[in-house]
Amino acid sequence: KRLRMSLGFLVLASGLLLAAAREAMERTEQRTGVRVTSLRVSGGGAQSAAALKLTADLFGLPVGMSVAEAATAEPGRPGLRR
Repeated sequence: KRLRMSLGFLVLASGLLLAAAREAMERTEQRTGVRVTSLRVSGGGAQSAAALKLTADLFGLPVGMSVAEAATAEPGRPGLRR
């Protein structure tokens, strides 16, 4: 029961974050006049087919994986400022 509750919370939290991201995208489109036509996902979420499908469904856009090898900056990797 505890595991089910934890998974349910994670799904709910993920959905809320995606909904907030969609709202931010729509506001940005309104401000700039530029329409987003597709999304690229990177990091751990890009490894999950379910996460990619949820993102595509919520945004109503095609979703693909980023070509970036690693999206998270780590010490010693390019892109990290100290």
